[in-house]
Amino acid sequence: MPISNRTLALLLICFLTSSFLLAAPVKAQETQGEIVPIHFNMERDTETLSPGIDPEDEAIEAQPQQSHSSTPGTMDCGRGRDWVTIGTWYAPATTYDVSMGNSVQFNIWWMEDDQPTSCPGGSWNADAEFRWTLKLNDETDLATHTTGENNALEPTEVTGSANINNSTKIIKGDVISLQLEYRALERIFYYFDNATYMSGFTLPTNGLIPLAAEGRSSSVTLELVQAWPTDLQEALDGHYITAEMKGEFADNELAVVEEGREYQVNNATIKSEAITWTTPYPGQATISFSYAPNGTVEPVMIEVVTIPVKEEEGGFLPGLGFSGTLIAFAAISIHLSRRRV
Repeated sequence: MPISNRTLALLLICFLTSSFLLAAPVKAQETQGEIVPIHFNMERDTETLSPGIDPEDEAIEAQPQQSHSSTPGTMDCGRGRDWVTIGTWYAPATTYDVSMGNSVQFNIWWMEDDQPTSCPGGSWNADAEFRWTLKLNDETDLATHTTGENNALEPTEVTGSANINNSTKIIKGDVISLQLEYRALERIFYYFDNATYMSGFTLPTNGLIPLAAEGRSSSVTLELVQAWPTDLQEALDGHYITAEMKGEFADNELAVVEEGREYQVNNATIKSEAITWTTPYPGQATISFSYAPNGTVEPVMIEVVTIPVKEEEGGFLPGLGFSGTLIAFAAISIHLSRRRV
């Protein structure tokens, strides 16, 4: 029986509609991600900021320009000091609109360079002060804090906090930066870019958003987006990200990082990243995500529970969606990368 033109038209519309649905970006959750503290680390390369930390890196020890001077005619028994810029570190442009919390915490690991003085019988304490300024696009001061005087004969962490001013939004493409200054009566060293010495600042944001998860009979997959992308394979290698199934951890060496599906997230169309673990236990897992070594931070905990379904062939297939899966994101009180001391 011949197919009518009307039937052909309807079939064509159905085909085009289904094709569009498969290709169209997936609408993200209405919550758009929890506001959680993320620590931005001062990195060694070209003064950049990143939430990630390489588990293999040794700490950088650096010495800024001298900030003190000896008062003439005092045989170094009198000294003055002026503010000196240690450096300015920049985060990559944000990949989607980011909301911020109301305050920021700064931290720096440092030690005084205790050198002899020509002052007879004299010595100097560093009495070091630090000043942090958080900026948006090198124009807007978001927050600033100056410490009191500090002394340290071994690597010591100094912290401070300030309220966020002028804006609570970081728009897609915006760049945040950290300017660090100091003044002291002695030379100093400062330390950064290491799992122990994580110098930088902690800013509450929705910079990490888990979007979807799927538990199959032989694997578990997590999809997520990051406002400031980090190397997920590096995090797997350092066991900052783990998947636990019935008391046993999946082998991170067998985990695969792939490009995920396309999502609409906070005013941006963005490709997610997908991590897939192989597991002999069907259907459920607890995924622990952090940007720094587990044990020094409180990670995001993501519970994945699956209704039994027929095993899928192959690995994660972007764009095909998740079937038979119930996902619970347990991310109420999360502290991603704040080192405890």
